[in-house]
This record gives sequence, structure tokens and C-alpha cells, in this order.
Amino acid sequence: MSTAEIKLDLFRKLDGLSEDKLKELYGYVLNFITKSSSYDFWDELSESEQNLVNEGIADLDNGNTYSYEEVRANIKKKHKI
Repeated sequence: MSTAEIKLDLFRKLDGLSEDKLKELYGYVLNFITKSSSYDFWDELSESEQNLVNEGIADLDNGNTYSYEEVRANIKKKHKI
């Protein structure tokens, strides 16, 4: 397969990916190209997303957690399952 054929094949495959898969692959490709293992998806998150993650970490640190059973019970109650 020629270089041009490889590029075209890759483009077609990339074009069919979901947004999530494309973003995930983008990180892998950047790591490969830069030969850096320091790529962090954190930089790709919006400030709002970063704040939500930090709030979740703070909740965990403060012991604000739910067991699997509690989550299941709340879902059943909320959706009347």
C-alpha cells in the first residue's frame, strides 16, 4: 500500500469515528507523534468540566459517597422501576 493509499484509508476510518472515539484517538496520536507520555486529557476539558471533576474529588475526600446499592435504589425510586 502506498503512502497516499494509507493516508486515504486512515482518513476514511477517522471520518467514521464517533466524537468520543476521535478525541481518544487524538490523544494517542499526539503521544505517538511527540513521543511524550505526558499528554493529559485534562488540558482538553473545559473549565466547567474541570470544576465538576474537582468537585467530585472534593466530595470523595470529604466522605460524600454512595454505595452501589444506594445508587441502584435511588434510580429505581426515581424511575419507578
